[in-house]
Amino acid sequence: MFEKSSLGEQVAEALKNEILSGRLAPKQRIDIGRYASDWNVSSTPMRDAVKQLEAAGLVEVSPRRGVYVSEIDRQELREIFELRTALESLAIRSATARMPEAEAERALSLYRSAEEASDEQDRERILRDIDALIHDLAVEYCGNRRLIELIENLRALINWSRSTLISHLERPYAEALPEHIEIAEALCARDGERAAAAMRTHLENSYNRIATVLDGRAVAHTDEGITGADQQG
Repeated sequence: MFEKSSLGEQVAEALKNEILSGRLAPKQRIDIGRYASDWNVSSTPMRDAVKQLEAAGLVEVSPRRGVYVSEIDRQELREIFELRTALESLAIRSATARMPEAEAERALSLYRSAEEASDEQDRERILRDIDALIHDLAVEYCGNRRLIELIENLRALINWSRSTLISHLERPYAEALPEHIEIAEALCARDGERAAAAMRTHLENSYNRIATVLDGRAVAHTDEGITGADQQG
């Protein structure tokens, strides 16, 4: 399945895709032996891949229990979004002056088209396709190589938290649409401070929306524990 060069990195990328896609869920034990067999690789690149994903915060390793997909909790989510908000607000501010006018107008037009879509399913499909557009443009045109590297290093955790939790939200893309339009309008107006403030508000709202899912899970787990205790008693 894999070429010999950079085998550990290739295995890490493949295993990361298993996590980000949801095929491996939070707290699930990863059958490293099965993956090694399926992918026809030895234990060494698998161990290297696990180390890389552990350093990235995607897996946890227990000496006696094995390798597990990390679980997202409130603290983990808050830390991810604190970093994301700081970095992407800076990126969009810097990108405002550098981004070609046509790119900013294209982004606004796409978001407006989604807003005007009459069919709810079509709107969600369009919004899903362009959800990351404004964030990608911020990175592409910020003009700061080190800032880009920081955001890219954080992106796996961002995608992981979103893919794991966003499916539990009723209308995740529609709720973010007015916020994306506000950012795009600021870009078209060449107002970097307004764009940064709009990005900050959008990401704070995104955090709060996703955090409600975690809070709901925590309550459900507590209720299950109480129910189980009652049944045992």
